[in-house]
Amino acid sequence: MKKGSKKIAVLYHGNCPDGFTGAWAAWKKFGERAEYIGLADRDNPPRLKDKRIYMIDWAFNNRGPVDELRRNNRLLVSLDHHMASKDTPRTLPGSVFDAKRSGAVLAWRYFHPKKPVPAFLKYIEDHDLWRFRFKDTEAVSTIAESSSRDFKTWSGLVRDFEDTARRRRRIADGYKMLLYRDKQIEAILGCAKLVDFKGFRVFAVNSPVFRDRIGHTLARRKPPFAIVWREEGGKWKLSLRALRPFDLLKSVPGAKGHPQAAGMILPIGAPLPWKEVKSKR
Repeated sequence: MKKGSKKIAVLYHGNCPDGFTGAWAAWKKFGERAEYIGLADRDNPPRLKDKRIYMIDWAFNNRGPVDELRRNNRLLVSLDHHMASKDTPRTLPGSVFDAKRSGAVLAWRYFHPKKPVPAFLKYIEDHDLWRFRFKDTEAVSTIAESSSRDFKTWSGLVRDFEDTARRRRRIADGYKMLLYRDKQIEAILGCAKLVDFKGFRVFAVNSPVFRDRIGHTLARRKPPFAIVWREEGGKWKLSLRALRPFDLLKSVPGAKGHPQAAGMILPIGAPLPWKEVKSKR
């Protein structure tokens, strides 16, 4: 079956372990009967017609694309935990919003309601919501970040985490990866600058990788939040990471996402929206 002829489309948060794991949960339901489309932050959806569409771990920032998809397709369902999606159960019948669950777990429960949530997905959720209720979550997150994003690889990960011995071996490998990652992070942290951003004096640093860990480490050094920025796709992308109880969505104009993990996107020609402060003290 040609990709364009498939009557089911799964749109998911691309470049994100939680989003991809949610797509994997859909794949376990639909297999090759669906097409799977990863979307970057603030992407508009592809133009689709006469399909059943499931949006996983994804929120559009304006109604236009959603309204167009709804008009031109047989079904549009959102499974999400970002605050921008909180009204979708009302506007898109059958949709699910739950800020206390990750996209992956929401998708699993939606597509496999009679099956228990696999252990690997619980680790993905624990990291994505930045809870760290499981002692090995960071090691497992490193495994997810470094693994090939294909559904067969993900099936192997999920299967291994259901077996105690194989899970232990996987986690041991994850801790080895953490040692290398931490050395890279320390080098990046040393490049952070103190900046004045929207009335807050916080740390900012350029990095295309390890945004969660770098952001939260810098936020602890200089509360209440930090900025990790990068150039991607011809745009400036700012990742904001905050310490509880600070709420980025309420306190930082233009921030979108979660209260402690939000983002902003600016055109590449725009100046970065802060001024460097001379001293880090």
